[in-house]
Amino acid sequence: MSVQRFAALALTAAAIAAAGCSGNLDEVSRVVVVTFDTTRADRIGCYGYEQASTPHLDRFAEESVLFEQAVAQAATTLPSHTTMFTGLYPQDHGVRYNLMFTLGPEADTLAESMQQAGFATAAFPATMILDKKYGPDQGFDTWVDPPTMPHDIVAHPDDIMRPAAEGVDLALDWIEEHADEKFFVWLHFYDP
Repeated sequence: MSVQRFAALALTAAAIAAAGCSGNLDEVSRVVVVTFDTTRADRIGCYGYEQASTPHLDRFAEESVLFEQAVAQAATTLPSHTTMFTGLYPQDHGVRYNLMFTLGPEADTLAESMQQAGFATAAFPATMILDKKYGPDQGFDTWVDPPTMPHDIVAHPDDIMRPAAEGVDLALDWIEEHADEKFFVWLHFYDP
């Protein structure tokens, strides 16, 4: 991913955050949610880690809203993301662990709400743990499948994820194609 592409995504997200903070949600026409999986806040500069090598993220945090207190409702990917997008605890949405549970179609998701509000929706999950067979695709018009489980995961452990740079490029291409529409995009990073 080029610095220019990252900057374009950061500027888009900053503009969206500014519009959302204005208090007039009717003016919001673009929403980008970026989730950082497998990432520890205590290793990022904007959260106080002095040895961090996260200058772009730190700069973005300076120009954005930084949440200083956030708690995951589960220690694994699929239940955490299901909670974020349904607003329900794992015991209520039924997804309690990776690869073993599926979000049922009766659940209401943020993406479905955005669709109903007239937003085009797209998701770019980075890992097969978020494969659509587990239900996280509910409400997304565009779902770019993550990599599938490699035949020999021991020999190819990195093959279970899409690199962040590739995900950003895919998302930016989609955003450019939908520039004249209201949209909701979810971009998931698995490689911290």
